[in-house]
Amino acid sequence: MAVSDVVIVGSCNIDFTIYTDRIPKRGETIYGKKFTSGFGGKGANQCIAAAKLGASTAMIARLGDDNFGKEYFDLLKKHNVNTSHVMITSGISSGVAQITVSESEGDNYILIVEGANGLLSPMDVELAADIIKQAKVGLFQLEIPLETSVAAMKLFKEKSNAVLMFNPSPAKENIDPIIFTLCDILVVNETEAEMITKVVVKTIEDAYAALKSFIKLGCKTAIISLGSQGAAFATKTQKEPVHVKVNPIDNPVDTTGAGDLFLGALAYSFIYKNHLNLNEKIMFSCNIARECVQKAGAQDSFPYLKDIPHLMK
Repeated sequence: MAVSDVVIVGSCNIDFTIYTDRIPKRGETIYGKKFTSGFGGKGANQCIAAAKLGASTAMIARLGDDNFGKEYFDLLKKHNVNTSHVMITSGISSGVAQITVSESEGDNYILIVEGANGLLSPMDVELAADIIKQAKVGLFQLEIPLETSVAAMKLFKEKSNAVLMFNPSPAKENIDPIIFTLCDILVVNETEAEMITKVVVKTIEDAYAALKSFIKLGCKTAIISLGSQGAAFATKTQKEPVHVKVNPIDNPVDTTGAGDLFLGALAYSFIYKNHLNLNEKIMFSCNIARECVQKAGAQDSFPYLKDIPHLMK
């Protein structure tokens, strides 16, 4: 059996996206300009992002027994993802996400129905021990039951020496504090950082304050992605947080999936760019994430390795 360096325990969603001039106000009906459908879900997005960069990947996931599930399974195979533990689940739909994108601002609003993602269980993870023990990086999110993510991280700790990256998204208040000590690297955006730490992140100094809160919660390393401002990170062993700057994109088209591309690139960097220090790995991942905001959609906007030779030097 081929070794899968990056193993993702997470969600698969079908994205239904409407592009508008602006986000409607409460109770308001406006006309959209364009509609698209595509493949998404934070787990699968992160998996496809790493796979398109050239990482060997595997998913532990559940799909519905509808046409969407069958199409998604075929897509994962197309990207050479190990699907030995991607299960088609009878009697339930695949996960779906309704996304509204403001073309004037590049922002997005997302509504999710979990479908089969909600049935991914700790037992499903137990049955995937064969791929877990070979993993070099494990990736986890919150579009599946929290107990499954927690059980998965515990099993990874027991069975492998993998670097565990946790993306608590969609963010929830009063999240089980065990996740902060189980993962090696916590990755959030500004909104998620605010929801968990109660620190409103509008400036770099705010980000530093939130990062210090994450370290106090037990995180070994915490990273906050800051969009056009790059990212900031803190570790248990360093004195102060660090800001990783990037050149901003003047007119972003669509930020959907940028955070997932960042995580996929970060996972890639811990395997194939391990000569870089943490600051450089985050810079590398930020620069790759910038590529997708210049195109519409999530997975379709993610670059292949061959498309970004300038970033691979």
